[in-house]
Amino acid sequence: MGHARTLLPLDDDRQLEVATTIVSRGLNVRQTEALVRGLSKPRQPAKPKGIDADTRLLEENLGMSLGQPVQIQHTSKGKGKLIIRYNNLDELDGVLKKMGFKEKG
Repeated sequence: MGHARTLLPLDDDRQLEVATTIVSRGLNVRQTEALVRGLSKPRQPAKPKGIDADTRLLEENLGMSLGQPVQIQHTSKGKGKLIIRYNNLDELDGVLKKMGFKEKG
């Protein structure tokens, strides 16, 4: 009965989802209350990390050269990734050509 009372503030679909979680995990009433409280709280958006001016300039220059938006993500240890965004395969083909890749065929 305590489990059911805890689920009342949720909409019908969410109640079923949480009830399934309760059964599968074997949660007690207190754990269920904590779970529902966590679902009811609005999530805080992640704070964007500041990008240094050199990285921003590199992103802009590389993006202009490739004709597509570019994002550089790196860690303090020097690892990272380069993300080149495109909307369709024609744009990808254009980026690859600018990078020197030739079509096989």
